[in-house]
Amino acid sequence: MLGGLLEQGSNLLLVLTFQPCGLSEKTLRPGKNENAVATLQGDIAQFTGDSTPGYHGDRKAVDVLVQGNTLPGPEVLDRVMTAIRDARAARHTLEDVLMAGLQAGADAGGDKRCGGQRATSAFLVVARPDEPVGRPYLSLIVYAVERGKVNAVDFLHKKLSEWEASGGPRNDRSRMDFRPGE
Repeated sequence: MLGGLLEQGSNLLLVLTFQPCGLSEKTLRPGKNENAVATLQGDIAQFTGDSTPGYHGDRKAVDVLVQGNTLPGPEVLDRVMTAIRDARAARHTLEDVLMAGLQAGADAGGDKRCGGQRATSAFLVVARPDEPVGRPYLSLIVYAVERGKVNAVDFLHKKLSEWEASGGPRNDRSRMDFRPGE
């Protein structure tokens, strides 16, 4: 289905890929990852790998695609959708809506392979339609957190709050990569 949308000439708007806890790019296999595609014409497609232990599934609503695998259960995706819905209803900024979804997913159990840590990487990238390709106004990336240490989503949330306090979109430094413990 994803390839079909691209073959039909849809203008690609967004592709999201999740790298599970403890796996590297070299070990990713099609049945063990998630992808979502949305086009400017409103076409959408989702894929959630079914070759992982634990729960896997997806949810969608107007302008929202959420998918995950190796989750403790469906409540993770349900809580993500509820948090996004509530943040949108409260008219939060897009970055705060996305962060609410990420935080709800982590709080509901996150990636079960990470145990109580819930996530070893997390990122938040937001771009406006008028921005140059590859130059989003916000790009916060938390990567390679040592197992058993800080929850990457909690750390990302803290960094988003700091970014907002420093001027948010007016901040010249929009791309920030963090590796906690370095």
